[in-house]
Amino acid sequence: MTKEAVITEVRIRNTLAVTEQLDDAPAAGNTVVSSFDVAATRLTASTTPPATRAVHQRLELASEVSGDPSASVEIDLLDLEGLQDNFSAAGLKLQVLRVTHDPDNEGDLSIAPGAANGYDLFGGDNGVTVPAGGRLTMEFNDGAPDVGASARYIDLDGTDGDTIDLEMIFG
Repeated sequence: MTKEAVITEVRIRNTLAVTEQLDDAPAAGNTVVSSFDVAATRLTASTTPPATRAVHQRLELASEVSGDPSASVEIDLLDLEGLQDNFSAAGLKLQVLRVTHDPDNEGDLSIAPGAANGYDLFGGDNGVTVPAGGRLTMEFNDGAPDVGASARYIDLDGTDGDTIDLEMIFG
């Protein structure tokens, strides 16, 4: 019997707090704090959008040609490694994507639909670049396409030896 890890709840919170020193203000009032604190998004199997399956992986990019510094990983959404089992996201939508590009990495990380049967997660076959040390968190709010045979591959392109933390929530 295969065990399947099923999501009970996902919470996503975006917070930004900035403290600034003002040059021309009196000493008692020369610090300003501004913040952006959005209430946490809560997803479950019964919310809209839903969250039912998760992927948490640490990936290492590897070059296919000796001496070539460029490297890539192709993510097949029909063959994913979950917490307890491999699963297919067929018929599901990517609800949340989080990519952390390790600060010790050498260059930028490009995230784009695969060349064939690409999963168009950013619209119009567009991609996005995450610099070394950067983090990208996207909530798609049921706006991403359904995963299927013609929409299944995501390419991660970067530098040989770079490590990436990848988290994906489907529902």
